[in-house]
Amino acid sequence: MAELRRWDARWTAVVAGSGQPPITCIEPEPEPESEPESESESGGEPEPSPARGRVRLAVLALASALAGALAATAVAGVWPWTVFDPTPDLRAEVGRPKPGGSAEGCPSRSTDVRDRRDDSAGSLWYRECADHLEFWLTDHMKDGRCVWAVVHWSNGATDTTSRACPAGKVDHDKIPRLTDDYRVELIARTTG
Repeated sequence: MAELRRWDARWTAVVAGSGQPPITCIEPEPEPESEPESESESGGEPEPSPARGRVRLAVLALASALAGALAATAVAGVWPWTVFDPTPDLRAEVGRPKPGGSAEGCPSRSTDVRDRRDDSAGSLWYRECADHLEFWLTDHMKDGRCVWAVVHWSNGATDTTSRACPAGKVDHDKIPRLTDDYRVELIARTTG
């Protein structure tokens, strides 16, 4: 029985166990010259070019930067659509409290000012006493706005409370009563 062994780029037939020189030499078949293939051996898909890899890397970097920016705004609580709100001044008229609504003789009223998405930007709770008005104001959003109240008296005078900001701050004010007739306006405005 002869066995084939590779020797010196040629196949040689060696008789097993004889120890004699090879009987015949078999020349290897020439390998066909092939063109470089554009498809990979594994799946039939073309191998990515270096330029294509750079484009993928750029898209991945851009997506990562965008995800990082959104994560940072979520942590900070400031959203791009609240910072660049086209309505920087938000106003709400506050009605008068109903008389006799309190045992202390100081009826109260509350309201809030809302943005264009109907989110509360700030709120006001106030009491109308015989000699003063007492206000509690709260800023609800980290949007760069401050919240305050303006009292418009019937004699033309105006009084303004201090501003409640940044978000989460509660402000308390007392304003002496000038006349019996007045109206209160709650304002949320971007401050520079």
